[in-house]
Amino acid sequence: MTGCHPSDSNGFDDKELERISALTSHKKCVAIGEIGLDYYWKPFDKDKQRETFIRQIELANDSNLPFCIHSRDATLDTLNILKDNKNKLKNGAVMHCFSGSRETAEEVLKLGIYISFAGPLTFKNARNTVEVAKYVPLDMCLTETDSPYLAPHPLRGTVNSPKNVSIIAAFLAQVKEMEVERLAEQVMHNAKTLFKKL
Repeated sequence: MTGCHPSDSNGFDDKELERISALTSHKKCVAIGEIGLDYYWKPFDKDKQRETFIRQIELANDSNLPFCIHSRDATLDTLNILKDNKNKLKNGAVMHCFSGSRETAEEVLKLGIYISFAGPLTFKNARNTVEVAKYVPLDMCLTETDSPYLAPHPLRGTVNSPKNVSIIAAFLAQVKEMEVERLAEQVMHNAKTLFKKL
């Protein structure tokens, strides 16, 4: 993936967009991301983050690539931008490390956007995320680790790594009341459907 994370949006300009655009043609570049909005870390410039997000959605559209969405403390603005740019979602997108509400999940799914679950799904206080995971159709689910952050239970508080995705997949399979092998097959199918260059 290539892209400008929202926390780096203050440095985003035409030159940076050109640099990112040049990387999209590399055979290993499967998506634009993480892009989106992050109103958690202060100080932040909402207008600059929104502009950076929109321009990269346009780049993903022009590059025939999906994009990976980061949204933290910015749900309403994120959804509004996605709805305003729904004609640019033809290559697909995924809500990364989802821990939002069921209502947000419903809006995201209406736009045809996948929902990816990470370590927080396994946390003991994650009842809301578990309920969302039950609700999201299997053919719209992905799993991830977000390493080196958000290690799943029982490794919470340690440095995360990609190998821990098996813990998240096993937990999601339990939530979905299905065999982990079947879930893994479907998630792999979903990933290949979204990230066509895999």
